[in-house]
Amino acid sequence: MATAKTYNWQDKTSFRRTGTSAESQTYCDNRFDTSRRMRKLNRLELEFAESVMGLLGPDSSVLDAPCGSGRFFEIFSPAKRYAMLDYNPEMLKVISDRYGGNNNLELVQGDIVDLPFEDSSFDLVFSMRLLHHIGDDELRRRILGQLARVSKRYVALSFYDKHSLRYFKRVALGKRPSGNSVALGQFVKTAQGVGLKLLRKAPKFSWVQQQRLLLLEKV
Repeated sequence: MATAKTYNWQDKTSFRRTGTSAESQTYCDNRFDTSRRMRKLNRLELEFAESVMGLLGPDSSVLDAPCGSGRFFEIFSPAKRYAMLDYNPEMLKVISDRYGGNNNLELVQGDIVDLPFEDSSFDLVFSMRLLHHIGDDELRRRILGQLARVSKRYVALSFYDKHSLRYFKRVALGKRPSGNSVALGQFVKTAQGVGLKLLRKAPKFSWVQQQRLLLLEKV
């Protein structure tokens, strides 16, 4: 059976969210079926995860952080070692109730700013839909540094690109852009500063949506 380890954290900010069991279950069941756009993003993210998993061998190790409600479980569960970390213990309970019989699964309650793993613990560190919650450059750098530290080779993640039609359109209409955006060049430079180089992005050519999916490799 999968077991949950408990770690301490200090403060609660927008990217460290907790909730009740019912709220976590609702998130799990409904979050990505609220609109045509969200369904499209869900498909894109799942396809991206599958393509990244295809780079790994049969004895691979994967960390999904934050794992949320376990949306990528079916893709990453074939890994020999599979760890799922989230700040919200109720999310981990949802996952345990659904997938707790998977013997290679580690459920870890902890903070992505201070990951409770040794250096180079995982072949792939996967972090989806987190970094657009981060508006502070130094905090973003620190999180990227943690992802790089515990990775042996790959880091795959998403962020919001300021150089996108959706961003410019909302600004032109006097609306607040969704999430926290940063230009791709600036983001890549920050990643390079913590020892990660860009291998590819998805979508490869699209500049309509804010969200970018990046595959990075540890230098």
